[in-house]
Amino acid sequence: MKPRVLHINTESEWRGGERQVLMQMVNTRTDVDNYLISKSKSPLSVKAKEEGFNVWEQAFRGLDLATARLVVRKVRSDQIDIVHCHTSRAHSIAAISKLIGMKAKLVVTKRTIFPIGKNFFSRLKYQKSDLVICISGAVEKCVLEALPNASTMVIPSGIEISSPVERVHASAQIPSLKNKSTVGYVAAYEYEKDPETFLKTAKIVTNKRPDTTFVWFGKGNREASIRSGIKAMGLQNSVFLLGFKKDIISWINGLDILFFPSKSEGFGSSILDAFLCKIPVITTNAGGLNELVQDGVNGFKCEIADAENMAQRIISLLDDPNLKKSFTENASKTLQNYDIKVISKKLLIAYKDVLNDS
Repeated sequence: MKPRVLHINTESEWRGGERQVLMQMVNTRTDVDNYLISKSKSPLSVKAKEEGFNVWEQAFRGLDLATARLVVRKVRSDQIDIVHCHTSRAHSIAAISKLIGMKAKLVVTKRTIFPIGKNFFSRLKYQKSDLVICISGAVEKCVLEALPNASTMVIPSGIEISSPVERVHASAQIPSLKNKSTVGYVAAYEYEKDPETFLKTAKIVTNKRPDTTFVWFGKGNREASIRSGIKAMGLQNSVFLLGFKKDIISWINGLDILFFPSKSEGFGSSILDAFLCKIPVITTNAGGLNELVQDGVNGFKCEIADAENMAQRIISLLDDPNLKKSFTENASKTLQNYDIKVISKKLLIAYKDVLNDS
């Protein structure tokens, strides 16, 4: 009989993590019976139902003992072997389920590089986990620094490399950008994404190359301060915040360069999207980005907050089509390692190891 895995995802929006959950469920379905508990009416719930999976929708309110009890019941009634949590909140729910009698193995995917909290429950839920899947070596290091005895495995995000991708240029939202070179960033509007360096770099580049524009796709708590920075630096005609996009890969495909100045990054799955679309990338050396980008081979990699160097490299790519071609050809080779079919096989090995470790 095939192993039965109950996935839990608590997010209401369709982002990289949710896309990974669905791709993993689809690409392991030959070997695993997959089930899902997810946010009511969320895109993940809808898409999983369309794929024919059993989905139980929840509101996810407060401490959420109701969902924890549901997990216990489903594990018992559907003979679930593994509960796989894909968000921090899902992990908390499953840990409570463990405390009140859940017998299945507990697996969690950690996607962020944020340190594990020092409070009792944060440590407890990792101690109750049979395996922590880390999407990069940087994330694994973060886990092991807090919990040296944790059972971990690195399984990065994957991508469907054979999927056709539409192209949407930023001019679809801002018509005046139609004939400009476009440098884009895909990230939340948050401190760790380093908006200050993003704006400094944009200022340097646009002073030298007025035909270049910078766009940032996302949303977050620092949007107002970023807009203030744009105004204070006189970048109103050069830098645009275009908001969150569900079909972000299509917008990435409309860029000339993907620019990623983040100062903290677990992995950076948008880099894979850029590789697929043959869009050259410039990143920092933060966290998991180190594992994706080889400086001067499949992209440029800069020191964190080095706006001068970042600007110089953006201009180099804009001026040198041969360099762009070299980077994107090498990036296509790198991408083979992240084919969702390859990643899903690693996940199946992880499930097998967890079940064999009794």
